[in-house]
Amino acid sequence: MQTRERVFGTGGCAVGGFSLKTSDSEFAALLSAPESSRVEFKTAERNYDFEKLVKYVVAIANEGGGQIVLGASDKRPRRVLGTEAFAEPGKTQAGIIERVGRRVEIEELSHNGSRVLIVHLPARDRGAPWCDRGTYWKRNGESLLPMRDEDLRVIHSEIEEDFSAQVVSDADLADLDLAAIQEFAKRWSRRESKPQIESWLPADLLRNAELANDSGITRAALVLFGTRAAMGRLLPQAELVFEYRSSERAGPAQDRVEFREGFMQYSDLL
Repeated sequence: MQTRERVFGTGGCAVGGFSLKTSDSEFAALLSAPESSRVEFKTAERNYDFEKLVKYVVAIANEGGGQIVLGASDKRPRRVLGTEAFAEPGKTQAGIIERVGRRVEIEELSHNGSRVLIVHLPARDRGAPWCDRGTYWKRNGESLLPMRDEDLRVIHSEIEEDFSAQVVSDADLADLDLAAIQEFAKRWSRRESKPQIESWLPADLLRNAELANDSGITRAALVLFGTRAAMGRLLPQAELVFEYRSSERAGPAQDRVEFREGFMQYSDLL
């Protein structure tokens, strides 16, 4: 068998200058692979619904990318049945790109005289799920389902940088209040019913609490235990102001306290 190389794209041009060519051995491996989140097989001998194809495109891209093979049975050992669906794959590809706003590739090949279409799908970018007309699709067994809010929150959180976990390069253990660390250890020990926590050295406690790592001390450690001098030097924006007013009238507060040290040093007072 000789595999034909076909390049499809809007207006008959290669998308991004990338040509597709699946070799005989690669196609054989694809046929023998289990159907998973990375590959979907459809018989599609006569035709296949474009709307359903778009949904599968979105779902598989959301699950890490892969292929959709049209013209092969989905049960192993798979048979290549051939497909008459989407007689003009270039137009189909352009239609998918227009709907999802992302690049996809459709490859047309011949296997023992049977026409097969392979839709090649990249993985979605981090924090950027694919959707079709406002619906973010995923697969659930043999079904397609819209993603739940919980699913989308997990994906969107991929690009959210944890500000508190970032290391402050200029900070060291001397910038933390030892008594505050000991108080934290006592409360943690009491909550977990683990007396040994109180015996940990400060450096070990910070590591075990994920407040420090090999690169240094995190912002969270400073926010919890930082001395007033260290906070003014390293996190000047970290300040808590308490004010008491007996009415909503403008003017000075009747009581005002500014806290510029780590939280564990003033939590009881607050």
